[in-house]
Amino acid sequence: MQSDETKREDLTKVEREDQTKLERKPSEGSPSLKYFRDYNVVKEFPARRGEEADKYLVEKDGNRFLLKLYRKRINLNIELLQKLKELSRKHKKHLVEIIEVGYDQSSGRYYEILEYIEWGTLAKVIKDMTPADESFIDKIIEEIAEALNVLHQENIIHRNLKPSNVLVRDLKKLDLVLADFWISRQIKEDAVRTYTPRFEHIIRYIAPEEISGYFGKEIDWWHLGVIVYELLKRKNPFAGFDEQVIINALAAKGIEIPSDIPEKYKLLLKGLLTRDYEKRWGYEQVKAWLRGRRDIPVYYEGKAYTEDEWSKYGFPEGSPWRTLGISPQEAESFRSAGF
Repeated sequence: MQSDETKREDLTKVEREDQTKLERKPSEGSPSLKYFRDYNVVKEFPARRGEEADKYLVEKDGNRFLLKLYRKRINLNIELLQKLKELSRKHKKHLVEIIEVGYDQSSGRYYEILEYIEWGTLAKVIKDMTPADESFIDKIIEEIAEALNVLHQENIIHRNLKPSNVLVRDLKKLDLVLADFWISRQIKEDAVRTYTPRFEHIIRYIAPEEISGYFGKEIDWWHLGVIVYELLKRKNPFAGFDEQVIINALAAKGIEIPSDIPEKYKLLLKGLLTRDYEKRWGYEQVKAWLRGRRDIPVYYEGKAYTEDEWSKYGFPEGSPWRTLGISPQEAESFRSAGF
């Protein structure tokens, strides 16, 4: 069983032992890796700090694919990825197609072969877009919501939803697909949430309950809320803040919605960025919003909890935990996590 510390090292540095065979030779423009299994390597994509895998453009039988070769000691849930492979073929409209997934004995690393999507990611669209009309933004929201619904119907939580993990298969038609399922989780049908020892993706997108390690399908809808914020403001709400400041802000007040956002989107953001995950909007509310409903209840400001509810979790009258605007259950999860 790999430790959390080992996983953390895998996500924050390129290990020296991985570089023997795969690093670029300084004097050459092509990667030293020429072949991978029965694929020809066309080129190596530049590695970015903290990425979990090396990425290559590969070719087989005249078709091009993306190879993700994971860092050593990163263990993938092959069973879940095999399930996602089948889902990606069944729901190709919403998910990037997974061609192969497995463990490569020669390199000692897990790998994925994926559909190659040359248009890039939603992150690039947000960066390059001029102020867009509402129909463009609404189409992006609809595409992501439908993709999340496909996963959630199979009790799969994406966990790592952010603009760089939403791929643009066709920009003109705005055909978007979800990608990067390496930390996704499947929960039991009778479970509404599960536990993970820590969040493993970029902290600027995490939901408040993820701080304490508890999450369910609701976290994906919070992540969508952050993406909507970025679509409207062209920046992340926590841009420029360090990790501890973000954690404190999420625990104390969540994400503040700017006053200059149109009322239509304020309603959506309030629904998605509700800190009480039991009251947060999900697929049905988002679909209703897209159809034009504006009377959907929101609990963005929180609600008043009874004395019995606070006492059940051991928070006496006058406890500072009662002043944070979070539920007694959420407060207990933070306290149990050491906050």
